[in-house]
Amino acid sequence: MPVTINGSGSITGLAVGGLPDGCVDTDTIANSAVTSAKTTLKSGITMYDKWVGASTTTGRQDPYTNWVRHSYTDVHIATGMSHSSGIFTFPQTGIYLVRFNADAYNTSNYERVIECAIEYTTNNSSYNALQYSMGNVHNIGSYNIHSTVQVQAMFDVVNVSTHKVKFTVKAYSNESSLKLQSYNDAGGFTYCDFTRVADT
Repeated sequence: MPVTINGSGSITGLAVGGLPDGCVDTDTIANSAVTSAKTTLKSGITMYDKWVGASTTTGRQDPYTNWVRHSYTDVHIATGMSHSSGIFTFPQTGIYLVRFNADAYNTSNYERVIECAIEYTTNNSSYNALQYSMGNVHNIGSYNIHSTVQVQAMFDVVNVSTHKVKFTVKAYSNESSLKLQSYNDAGGFTYCDFTRVADT
């Protein structure tokens, strides 16, 4: 079919892909003609969720189960996470930044090392460490000295039914006096959050 330039200025007979390379630039395309469905750019962060410790806990936590969704400065995006007995399930596949912040102290006159971990499963059964972090907690007389330990890692969730995470805390001596502080009005102390950063 021949290419025809009509008197009205329209062009007929031009096949898709018929224009040579380089004849259309960004100035030629109208701003309103470029939509998210017509671009390969990623949409950025599509999910964020934050959970906090509901009350102060004592001793080893494997997993830490005392979670509630943060309410004072709730800015979660999209559906967010769900958890059952401390096991977190992701709302959709993707690559996530996972963070765990533990505010620890102890109630006896000892110095001890604590270990915090993000643990993961890819078969909804056995767990392995995704990332560890360690810190020291002290007690000086009647003073409880708080120590914050944060651990974070990227996790590729390729199946929401099998790929899950949990958080653990343990001490290397006298675990019975180890405490994890609950949240305050600003959402601090012990918390975890999840950010979906890309497609898997």
